[in-house]
Amino acid sequence: VKPNLVNGETFSIQTIFTEGSFLSSGILEFPPESIKPPRNSSKHALVFYVIEGVVEVSIHNGSFVIGTGGQFIVPRGNQYSIRSASSENSRLFFCHCKDTLS
Repeated sequence: VKPNLVNGETFSIQTIFTEGSFLSSGILEFPPESIKPPRNSSKHALVFYVIEGVVEVSIHNGSFVIGTGGQFIVPRGNQYSIRSASSENSRLFFCHCKDTLS
C-alpha cells in the first residue's frame, strides 16, 4: 500500500475498503513534522490503530501521544487533529463509519 499525498496537506492517505457512504478504511502516513489539521468528525465515528511510529492526537479539549500498537477512537461530533511526533514516518490504519440514521 502506497498512500497518496492529500492535495494541499503534508500527510498521505490510501483508502482500501469502502461500503457505499457508510464505511471506509485504509492507511494514513505522516512524515516527520506533518499534521492532519483540525476538523470535525461530524456524523462519522473514527477508529485508528498505530501501525508504526508515534503521533500526537487532539480530540475535543484533550490531547495525548500514542505509539506503535496503540489505538483510539474519535466519537461523532468532535474536533480532532493528528500530528507526527516521530523522527520517522508514522503509519495508521483508519476505519470510519457514518451515522446514516440522523
